[in-house]
Amino acid sequence: MNIIYFKKHLSAKTILLLLIMINSLSSFANIEQKRYQYDLNSNITQQITAKGDQIDYTYDSLNQLIKVSTSDEDTDVEYGYDSEGRITSLKDATGTDLYQYDTLGRLTSYEQAGVAKFYYFYNELNQLTSFKDPLGNWTNYKYNL
Repeated sequence: MNIIYFKKHLSAKTILLLLIMINSLSSFANIEQKRYQYDLNSNITQQITAKGDQIDYTYDSLNQLIKVSTSDEDTDVEYGYDSEGRITSLKDATGTDLYQYDTLGRLTSYEQAGVAKFYYFYNELNQLTSFKDPLGNWTNYKYNL
């Protein structure tokens, strides 16, 4: 057990935080060092782990992340966006997920790699009122107004 001696009076909150920090020092052995590179727009363009694994990040002209690449092509991910900057597609090794929105920018459907489709419905207050899953099950939400 670690013993700490303080000459000054510390609040109970400060002492508790110090004890938590001391007790968690042993977990620092499990911390993995990572290095990052950035572009001129402060976007992360590369991450390198202590093991030397590399992840590359690619952005479009609007600084939207469009691709995450690794040395293992099976883990690459590509993103698509609409003119409002909302994600419309996510493509990975399992297929392409699609996202659709209404004119107010609310998510109305999510299609999971062509396998399953989820639907979302809203009221005039932009609150989610119903959800339909791929099996046709409905979940309804009510709010106290």
